[in-house]
Amino acid sequence: MSDLTLYIETTPRFSEVALRGPGRERILKTEQATGNRDLVALIRRLFEEEGAAPTDLAAVVIDVGPGALTSVRVGVAFGNALAYGRSIPTRGYSSLDIIGFAASAQTGVPTVVAVRGPEGAAYVGLWCPENGGRHWVLDAGDLAADHEVTRALQSGAKLAGPAAETLAVWCPDAQVIAGFEASSAQRLIAIDESDRFRASPVAAQAPIVGENFR
Repeated sequence: MSDLTLYIETTPRFSEVALRGPGRERILKTEQATGNRDLVALIRRLFEEEGAAPTDLAAVVIDVGPGALTSVRVGVAFGNALAYGRSIPTRGYSSLDIIGFAASAQTGVPTVVAVRGPEGAAYVGLWCPENGGRHWVLDAGDLAADHEVTRALQSGAKLAGPAAETLAVWCPDAQVIAGFEASSAQRLIAIDESDRFRASPVAAQAPIVGENFR
């Protein structure tokens, strides 16, 4: 019976994968030095150690970025190919939402998540526990104006993500939450299993797209 979900996390320049199903959960992570070159080998080892096979999969869940461009492409392309070959659904979540969901679950307040963007800008997400996330590409000039993100930070939202320090420079009064610098397979599982914020599965064989190259 196909009852396992494969989780693929490749946005932080290294691979982290997990298998989850009734009564079991297993997470494997590469060393950062190897990057995402070992994604296929890592997934193969995960299946072997769990005594599972691709035929046991019911869905594939992927962090679609933003993140390191090549890494996002690797994870999304592999996940799409595997799901297409098995005719099973995919679910994709933004790394901005994955980090924001985890941080807000701990603090109970909205979270502004920042990931380094193009030409000095930042990919920015605002996650609110009551209504989910919104995304922008912003620079210092945007936050100097009366932007929704600026207002949220002034009202008590916290900062998280790998580029949080960049926004802290733009908004000196904002508070950075330690421990939420990156998404992870465990955090991907958490948002995927949240009934309130679960992404709707797309039809089998309909590819999902990484945020960095939409």
